[in-house]
Amino acid sequence: MALATDPRLVSYIAQTVDRTTRRVEATRNVTVLPSVRRLAEDVIAESLTVRAPEWQAREGIDVALPFNQNPAVDLAADRYERVLNDAPPIDFQGQRVVTLRSFFESIVHNFCGIYPFC
Repeated sequence: MALATDPRLVSYIAQTVDRTTRRVEATRNVTVLPSVRRLAEDVIAESLTVRAPEWQAREGIDVALPFNQNPAVDLAADRYERVLNDAPPIDFQGQRVVTLRSFFESIVHNFCGIYPFC
């Protein structure tokens, strides 16, 4: 089943995740693998598309209304940044790299309390 998502929303999610990732990379002097970015984009898009009642209950945001979607993406990006900042990098070919495993380790470390990632 493909998610029916507005292309403008998909673009905004990608731009926001990219901006957040670049900021963390610069601040922490790490490289975040593309797989981490794709996962974050997919989780945020899925969350906004199929979990609207949870957004309403947890955050008081009705993401079914298009004008509420960008603020929800921004909130999700703040939480993505928290996860990235806590993700332990590994040394790989002379670089400090945040991998998917690092990303999940950070989520588990935070007791899955970082919505919408858990």
